[in-house]
Amino acid sequence: MRCCVADERTASPAPIAGYTTHDVEGWVVRVSDRLSQEQPEETQRALELLAEQLRIVIRVLPAEPLAFVRTVPIWFSPPYAGVRPKAEYHSDKEWLEKEGRLKELYQCVEFTTTAIFEREIERMPVIVLHELAHAYHYQVLGFDNALIKTAFERARNSGSYEVVLRNDGNKEKAYALTNAQEYFAESTEAYFGRNDFFPFDREELQQHDPAIVKVLQEVWQVEPDASNAVNVK
Repeated sequence: MRCCVADERTASPAPIAGYTTHDVEGWVVRVSDRLSQEQPEETQRALELLAEQLRIVIRVLPAEPLAFVRTVPIWFSPPYAGVRPKAEYHSDKEWLEKEGRLKELYQCVEFTTTAIFEREIERMPVIVLHELAHAYHYQVLGFDNALIKTAFERARNSGSYEVVLRNDGNKEKAYALTNAQEYFAESTEAYFGRNDFFPFDREELQQHDPAIVKVLQEVWQVEPDASNAVNVK
C-alpha cells in the first residue's frame, strides 16, 4: 500500500483562473466563476449537497483513509461541449491534455453536473464517496492492486453481476462489471452506504459477493464487526 497522505496537498491551494476556492468540510472545493454567475441558486444548492455528501464520508471512513481522501480536491465545472454532464475522477494526465482540460484536474474529482446535482444524488445516494474511492484506489492502493483485480475477475466469471436490479426497478448488467475500478467504487458504495445497483447495501453485498467484502475491510482498514455504514435511501 502506498503512502496515504499526499504532502503537496497540505499547503494552501494555488489559485486557478476562473475558479473560486472554498473549504467544504475540510476539502478543497473549486467552483467555476461562470457557474456562480450564471447558475447561482443551483451552484449554492450543489455546495450544500456536497457538504452533506462529505459528512457521510467523514462518518463512514476510518481515520487514515479519511485523512487521504480529504486531500483530493473537488471541482464544479460547466459542462464541456459535446460531453454529457458527469462525475469524473481524473487519473490520466495525457487524456486531460488531449481533451484540452486544465492540467490541475489531475488526481481531482470533477463534477459537471451542478444543474442536476440533486437529481444525481437521488439516483446515486453516495456519489461523492464513489468518486473519492477512485482516488483512493489510484493514489493509495494502485489500479494494479492484486486483491481488487482478483475479486473482480472472480465476480465477472461468476456471472452473478450480468443481470441485476437497479434502484429504479429495471434489470440490467451491473455497472461494477465495467472494470476493476468501477467494481471497487460500486462495492465501496454498497459497503458504506447504498448503491444504485444490486447489491445495494452491506448486507446484500456480504451475501452476494463475500470476497469483495473481505477486500474492502482490508484496504479501507475496517474492523470486520464495525457498524460504520450510513442508512440512505
